[in-house]
Amino acid sequence: MRLRGGVDWIRSRTDLVGSLLLVSAAMLVGAAIVADGALGRALNGVGAVCWFVAIPLLWHAARREAAPAWIWLLCLGLSGSIAFVVRPSDIWLATATFAAAGGCMGWVAVSRPPLWGALLAALYLPAHIGAAVVKVTVRELSGGSASIRTDPPPTAAVVPVLIVVVALGSAWIVGTWRTSRNVPSSALSRSGNAANSQLG
Repeated sequence: MRLRGGVDWIRSRTDLVGSLLLVSAAMLVGAAIVADGALGRALNGVGAVCWFVAIPLLWHAARREAAPAWIWLLCLGLSGSIAFVVRPSDIWLATATFAAAGGCMGWVAVSRPPLWGALLAALYLPAHIGAAVVKVTVRELSGGSASIRTDPPPTAAVVPVLIVVVALGSAWIVGTWRTSRNVPSSALSRSGNAANSQLG
């Protein structure tokens, strides 16, 4: 499905299922923050499963784009960096960082910006878990005390959905703007266009 500005949103069933799973997972995780007790744990578990299933689907779709290694490294690096900086409860910092990171992916991956924005958001959860493990390990090795976990603020429930929507939206907006202004495309854009011409 090609939207205004010549930017592809959905190109295969893998894209569609992966994106829908990611959005559904974000909604379930957000609902789990609001819910209490067994319901909250169940929603969180289902949401986490959907999130982790979406990752390989989006990853597979991105691999079909024959992206150069530096774009993969950029996507992984941005997700990992955000995981160490942004707490899921911080709505404003999450919005700003994912808007900037999604826009960055939209600029370099102009042929498929929504896909790379979705992958960026999807990779945040495992990166966040890994960052938490690293922080706890470093704190224990340094002899520090464990941090006290507090109840998340009410706004924390919208952060998972916000992460996905902002990353997708900013990637699409920047990619569409770059295409409409005829800014020279990256290597990824050229490889994607070549693949399209071969399929056509």
